[in-house]
Amino acid sequence: MRFLRIISGILLASILVLVANLLPNLLEQRPPLARLGPETFYGLALIMVSLGWLWWSGVWRTMQSRGRTVIVELLVAVFLAVGVTALLGLGLSPLDLCIGGGGGYTCYPDVFGFLAGVLGLVSIVLAEELFFRAYIINELNQLLGWRGRAALFSVCLFTLLHLPALRVEGFGAVSATGFFVVLTGAVTLSASYWYGGRNLVAIMLLHGYWDGLGALLLIPGIGLLSPVVTIVLQLSLPAAGLVLVHAFMVGPASQVLRRLTIGSNL
Repeated sequence: MRFLRIISGILLASILVLVANLLPNLLEQRPPLARLGPETFYGLALIMVSLGWLWWSGVWRTMQSRGRTVIVELLVAVFLAVGVTALLGLGLSPLDLCIGGGGGYTCYPDVFGFLAGVLGLVSIVLAEELFFRAYIINELNQLLGWRGRAALFSVCLFTLLHLPALRVEGFGAVSATGFFVVLTGAVTLSASYWYGGRNLVAIMLLHGYWDGLGALLLIPGIGLLSPVVTIVLQLSLPAAGLVLVHAFMVGPASQVLRRLTIGSNL
């Protein structure tokens, strides 16, 4: 039953990806809906699918860590993401109505278009984290019995389902830079979710910051490798810091610190 549920969930997500790639042509005939963009419709649909599968599988009980540590880690994630971005001068001017990150950016001519872009960004982040991290990794972990395999499968599936959006117009091929950006993002988000104590809220924040909110700061880098450098510094580096903080707070490192503290008090 668990295996069939995973396969059916992946098939549904794949269908939604295909529909999302057809939506721009369909929405052109309905200008008011076209302002929202295909990302919003795809994100909302995948959110509903993910919530249904999380409830059906019972994974929702373990998809998010709890306790005071979660709040501390969330604050650390905010500090690292914003701090690293501001320190290194990544992102765009806050005077521009732009959204984007390691994968590029889009600027909007008016506030309504910008808000519609933010809505699409939020729906995509929530949908992908609920499906690829909260559902797929936890469900596969119970099926395979080893979280490394579950995280690796999530990386492969995340990258594969993003390939249609990376096509190079006129060639039918996939952008090499775009592929490495998505792959790096998939590895970072999946690894930091598991080894960061399954703090889904913090991972959602890092994902959203990389996808667009981080582009509201300062000036973007230039050059062919700029998107790759941006994702490493804007997402991977803060995520690694989050994992280290988690290890010191609740992992083996925290036990060593407690023993040293107790020994020094004797």
